[in-house]
Amino acid sequence: MSHKVSHSTAAVATTSAASLPSAVMLDELPAELYSAIISHLPADSLQQDVLALTRTIPRSPVPLHHLFERIRLKHAQQAVALYSRLRNATDERNWVKVFSVVTWTVAVVNLLGILPRISSLLLFVGPNFAPESRVS
Repeated sequence: MSHKVSHSTAAVATTSAASLPSAVMLDELPAELYSAIISHLPADSLQQDVLALTRTIPRSPVPLHHLFERIRLKHAQQAVALYSRLRNATDERNWVKVFSVVTWTVAVVNLLGILPRISSLLLFVGPNFAPESRVS
C-alpha cells in the first residue's frame, strides 16, 4: 500500500501551521513588550493574569516583578507561604509596593518586618467596623 500526499494538501498544512502563533515565537518576545502589555491589564486581576502567562509560556521573559507589586492576602496560610518565599529573596521583597491583608496573624507581622519598600498598607480590621454597622 503506497501513501501519496498531494501537493495541495501539503501546502495547506504548511500555510495553516505558519499562520498560527506558537509558544516558540511568544517566548522570543522581549521582556519590555510583556511589560507594556501587562501595564494594560486591570489591577485586580493582574497577579493572576501574569501567573497564567508564566505558566502558559514558561520560557517567556515575563517580568516576575508584576507578581509581587500588589499583594493581597486573604488567608493565614498565604502569609506563611509568602513569608517563606520572601524571607531570603531580597529583590522580590523590593518589588512589593501595595500590600493588602484581610487576615491578621503573627506570620503577617513577621512578613511586614521584611518588606522595606511598602508604599501602601491596607488593613481590614473586620466586618463589624464597617461604617454601615456603626451604632450611634
